[in-house]
Amino acid sequence: MAENNKNTRITKVGDMALLFDFYGELLTKKQQEAFKLFYEDDLSLGEIAESFATTRQAVHDLLHRGESLLRGYEEKLGLVGRFQRQQAIISELDQMAQTLHQAPKQMDWQQFEQLLQQLREGE
Repeated sequence: MAENNKNTRITKVGDMALLFDFYGELLTKKQQEAFKLFYEDDLSLGEIAESFATTRQAVHDLLHRGESLLRGYEEKLGLVGRFQRQQAIISELDQMAQTLHQAPKQMDWQQFEQLLQQLREGE
């Protein structure tokens, strides 16, 4: 069970880091600072509270509000999802380019064109 909690924490940290990369500038300066200390510097709520001269609960609430805002921005704007879809398409195109280099006759040009079209349409 401890391993599952660790994986959940890693996933949440990764998700929040990605959301923060895209939308972090939309948070208040204090939320930005708290996010950096918690997610990048791996400081505890207590350590952050001490540096902010406030309580653990206040830091927890600050982070929770920031997380909610970031998720809300993604829900409305979808920039992270779009970026991830584009990265998956680019990865497929990279694999196809290797196939083209190694065995040109096995290249699936129709799939290649479809992937390019998806990128052009911003899917």
